Amino acid sequence: MANFIYMVRHGESPKLPGGTERTRGLTAKGEADARKITEKLRLEGIQAFYSSPYLRAIHTIAGLAQEVGAEIQIVEDLREIHFSDGNKIMSDQELYPLLATMFADPHFVPVGGESIHACQK
Repeated sequence: MANFIYMVRHGESPKLPGGTERTRGLTAKGEADARKITEKLRLEGIQAFYSSPYLRAIHTIAGLAQEVGAEIQIVEDLREIHFSDGNKIMSDQELYPLLATMFADPHFVPVGGESIHACQK
């Protein structure tokens, strides 16, 4: 019997001032995205659900997990890279230049963050 792994990217999530990366939920479009994912994967016989600790990821698969009666297992190692101290939300104007530097040098460590190399390990 073959096993299939479905990797799902979270639905659209707002970048609101004062929030944190871990607590960002879904926008109305993100909730619609989550419903589409549930519709698309409903008949696939999925039995296990794993998610990063980020609410936007959990909320994206929660409907399908609930529908099949499965718990979502939170896996800390599925988290995103730490770009700075305190898990703060960075604006796109701050983030994009930082990403360019980090991809150019995977060992570059932003202030208060971690390198791409460290995150992958």
